[in-house]
Order: sequence, then C-alpha cells, then structure tokens
Amino acid sequence: MLTLQTKLDELANQMIYDSLLHTMENHLSDFAEIKQKYLMAMDSLQNELGEPAVAEEKDAIRQQIASTLFFSFYLGIQANLHDYLNPVSGNFLNTEPEIYLQEQAAAELPEYAAAQKTRQAFYAGLTDAQKTRYESITEYTCYWDTAGPKLAHYYGFCLGNILLQRVVPGYYPNMALTLRYRMMLKEYFGTDADWCFLLKLPLSTGGSKT
Repeated sequence: MLTLQTKLDELANQMIYDSLLHTMENHLSDFAEIKQKYLMAMDSLQNELGEPAVAEEKDAIRQQIASTLFFSFYLGIQANLHDYLNPVSGNFLNTEPEIYLQEQAAAELPEYAAAQKTRQAFYAGLTDAQKTRYESITEYTCYWDTAGPKLAHYYGFCLGNILLQRVVPGYYPNMALTLRYRMMLKEYFGTDADWCFLLKLPLSTGGSKT
C-alpha cells in the first residue's frame, strides 16, 4: 500500500519535475544546449570517478530541484487562495519573483539542505580540472533554479483554479489574474507556451472574477 510520503514524492518527482523538464526542453530554446553540456560533464566525471559517486551527485541535484519545484507548486496554490480570501490586499504579481517564490526559505527545506551537503562533499573532492568541467553542471542547476520555480508556481496557481472549488466553499477562480500571470510568463520566457496544458489543466474553468 502506497504511503502518503510515496505519493508526495511521486507528485514532486514525476508529475512536476518531469512535466517541467518536458516544458523546458520543448519551449525554452537555450535549455537543450545547457542540458547537453551538463550530461557531457557528468559522463566525463563518471569515467574518472566511477558510477556510484556521480549517480549520488545526480540524485542530489534532482532532489534539490524537485524540492524547490514542489515548494513553489504549493506556494502557487497558496497564492491563489490568498487572492480569493484577500482580493483587495494586492496580488503577488506586483512583487519580485524572489519574494513570492520565497527563495531563501526554499534553500532551507530539509530535502534541499540534505542534498546540498552531498553536493558540497562531492565538489570538494574534485581536482581543479574537474571543477572547471563542473561549471557546466552549475550552469544547468542555475537554469533550473531560475526557470523551474517560476513555472512550478504557475502550475500550482492553475491547479488552484480547479482544486479550491472543491475544498473552499464559495470559491471561484480569478481568470483575469490567471491570464495576466500567463502573459507575464510569455514576456519573461519569450514564448506563449500553453503551460497549463502540460499538466492537462484548462486555462479557464468557466468562472470569472472581476
């Protein structure tokens, strides 16, 4: 029987992480090259350090990314609910991403912090030449740190349009804010990909809030 922890891990790793990876590969033009350099660097280090050490580093990187994405996803749902409960308090889109994504708090999450210790130990054991190659890995993780939480937060916000109708009496989605959010992503990423479609979520649920 699956435990709640197992289901949460599945949500974070398979649904959010894998969906966002698909998004970035197919809609962000510069990501493919960065990912390829990351894979080449990992292969190079694996040839020198062995598969177990590099596999542990890969797992730690994925754990960090999944932790941040899941947190941002949750914050997106929370932002949606806050907008409904406090419609005149001002919305998060008027603040900087590092604020509404709570970047400092994300780095202090238990799974993120544990993975960071693993990564620091791995990096400390590299030679200077290996650390130079590791720069491609850093570039890859920095890309995730920049793009991933923004998309995951939006995914969570869109899910809130559906989920909150089932658990919050009287709730109705703010589709004007949803559209404004989508347009903000279009401006930031330079593409109007149908982000919600990748999670099989509709942009509109038929409700409207003015």
